Amino acid sequence: MSIMVEPMIDTIHASVHNVPASAPKVAGYTTGTPDIVWTAADWARFLHSKVRICQNAGSDQNADVLDIEPGAATNANAATWARARKTRGHVPSFYTSVSNLTPLLNTLEAAGITSGYLWVANWDLSEGEAANLVTGQNGPFPVKAVQWASPSSNPGTLVPGTGLTLAQANCDLSVADRSWPSVPPLHTSAPAPPGLWKSTYASPG
Repeated sequence: MSIMVEPMIDTIHASVHNVPASAPKVAGYTTGTPDIVWTAADWARFLHSKVRICQNAGSDQNADVLDIEPGAATNANAATWARARKTRGHVPSFYTSVSNLTPLLNTLEAAGITSGYLWVANWDLSEGEAANLVTGQNGPFPVKAVQWASPSSNPGTLVPGTGLTLAQANCDLSVADRSWPSVPPLHTSAPAPPGLWKSTYASPG
């Protein structure tokens, strides 16, 4: 089955007005300070796919994604949150940088979490290379989204559907599986061989 990808824009509440309401997929926050957490009105602006991010230690077990980076969740938090998500019958998704993939996935597997979805930040990729990672991965932790541009890595890149740059709009850009996060549960529990993560996900191949 071929995977269709689409652009995804993510930002905080303070900058959500810079995202066009017609965006095919958006991502926002369900936890954090008032400048970060999206309001009900923010979510209601968008008609298409919406991805909900928990950016603390994992208090929102209904969020689609746990944000694992400095100042947000830790790898250890991810294991606890993922277990709660699986208990509820959901597949957990994890946002993290490409440099943290091996530590994160080793932590998850050590805790008995042997499947889930990944949203990987790698700002060294082009949009096309990012899309190839989404369409080319499978196994117990398939890549469902790749964040390839940010205000710091690509300040002059335009937010799709606007005349604003990423630096002006304070938005990030990803490419994502069109069906994610509304995808069927994973039916595999087999861990990948040790050492696979870095070689598999560090580059577009």
